[in-house]
Amino acid sequence: MSQAIDAARRAFDDTDWSTNTELRVRCLRQLQEVLTKHVEELRELTIAEVGAPRMLTSAAQLEGPIADLSFCADTAESYQWTTDFGIASPMGIKTHRTVAREAVGVVGAITPWNFPHQINLAKLGPALAAGNTVVLKPAPDTPWCAAILGELIVEHTDIPPGVLNIVTSSDHGVGALLSKDPRVDMVSFTGSTATGRAVMADGSATLKKVFFELGGKSAFLVLDDADLAGACSMSGFTASMHAGQGCAITTRLVVPRGLYDEAVEAAASTMASLKPGDPNDAGTICGPLISARQRDRVQGYLDSAVAEGGRFAAGGGRPADRDTCRARFSPATPTALRASPRGCVSAPSTATSGTRPTCRSADTSNPASAGRWDSPVSRSISKPKRLPPGSNRAECRVVSRVVAKSVS
Repeated sequence: MSQAIDAARRAFDDTDWSTNTELRVRCLRQLQEVLTKHVEELRELTIAEVGAPRMLTSAAQLEGPIADLSFCADTAESYQWTTDFGIASPMGIKTHRTVAREAVGVVGAITPWNFPHQINLAKLGPALAAGNTVVLKPAPDTPWCAAILGELIVEHTDIPPGVLNIVTSSDHGVGALLSKDPRVDMVSFTGSTATGRAVMADGSATLKKVFFELGGKSAFLVLDDADLAGACSMSGFTASMHAGQGCAITTRLVVPRGLYDEAVEAAASTMASLKPGDPNDAGTICGPLISARQRDRVQGYLDSAVAEGGRFAAGGGRPADRDTCRARFSPATPTALRASPRGCVSAPSTATSGTRPTCRSADTSNPASAGRWDSPVSRSISKPKRLPPGSNRAECRVVSRVVAKSVS
């Protein structure tokens, strides 16, 4: 890791990478081109390593992130890097005011295992486009998806040596070095809230910038005038995709108190119909969990839910016919669960008071995403401020499209 940081530091300080916009744009377009050319190879690798259903590799697991690289290249090419604000005379002294937007420096990127291509490229694309150099530390469970990225970059792009460095390791402590090393200017981390706190604490010694996407249970709010059956079925479906292993999957279903039983029935009906299957099959939605360790972790959370008085309206254990193949788990609908198990689990709960659910009703901290299901589209669009920071969306029965708003 020290050698990788040193290489990134030298590439930033001693080359023109940070100032040569034309080079960066060309390299990003080359990267997108080579990933597109090798997409079938990458698809098979992703299914094998991540257990991602084949259908998802046509979207967020692979093809979507590759397509998004064009946005990074286009933005870098058209971005206004300097702004001239003219002459001002503060305290009687004539001053020519100019704002120059520059790269931060060396960026440490620490990524999780659930959507490796999406998160790796979501960090690398903007960081490289802005002129930073990067040290990428992927999750121990998914080193191949990152390693092949490095191989393709070396062989098929003009990205200079040291600009991107990939360090794979089964030791989580290796990633922690990025937060502590004074040669690193910024850390971008996606993962648990607890680890995010550690990254911030370690980085504070050198006043590092930090960028976090931290996971809590994300709320799916169903309002009193919404299509309850449609909303709860959608919640159950999304909670089962990729075996529920997504930081933006809204697994905390929050409904008006008087509609709770009906909501549980609707969500359970959908989840019971979604059987875990082979990720190689085109029709599979719920594939395996990433590892036996993760399967046991999910089972532990569900056992705790039962111990606390919950019950399963659907699923709740390993499928009897799938135990010989990876780490599979049946979609579950427990009625008591607070944690974020990263499994195909949807936990219904009710608003704490009245009939208007809010994210506070979800009893969740640091959600990576949130959604609400409402009737009038105008009201859903006008109320995103009631959702927490992260990736938020409003869905309404009177329109067929999804209205998205980012709240920061």
